Amino acid sequence: MDKYKAHLLQSANHHSFLEKAFEFKYAGDTLFDAYLDNLEDKYGNKGRIQELGWFNGVNLLYAVAIENLIKCVVIKTMKKNGAQYNSFSDIAKEWNKKIKIHKVLDLLECYNLKLDTKEEEIVKKYQPFMSGSGRFAYPKSEEEIKSIADNGRPGIVNSKENEIIHEFFEKILTQFDEKAPV
Repeated sequence: MDKYKAHLLQSANHHSFLEKAFEFKYAGDTLFDAYLDNLEDKYGNKGRIQELGWFNGVNLLYAVAIENLIKCVVIKTMKKNGAQYNSFSDIAKEWNKKIKIHKVLDLLECYNLKLDTKEEEIVKKYQPFMSGSGRFAYPKSEEEIKSIADNGRPGIVNSKENEIIHEFFEKILTQFDEKAPV
């Protein structure tokens, strides 16, 4: 097998998504710790942009980690049910026929996978950062912009939220019989 084909096959392996989920989670944890250290204002007053950078960075990293973890369990389920793919591109084409690619709760529903209410609420909380709020000045959806106008921007960064993310990962790994990569 040539190395190009090997990389294509690896792109469709659920373990690739599991590893990527943990890479983003660890990056989020590191930025979260740095964010908390800087909240003590060791370096003088910080500006609004710096605060928003820390805040959005942590939320965006955790959102991408959650998205990759969910996609890992969906790909694992698809393969368990007999599906075979040559690349992630093939998987994405199938998903795009059913849902918008970042709507991971819809993705779970397509494959009859359920999360507990608590875990579902966590995914809903981070969903805006998966699709636009964390990456762009405003999301594409008018509905999301109206929500920002009514409720403020989404996202939370505090010690409790960090614990919730860790518990979420442990619960999903247990529920779908996976182990954290090392």
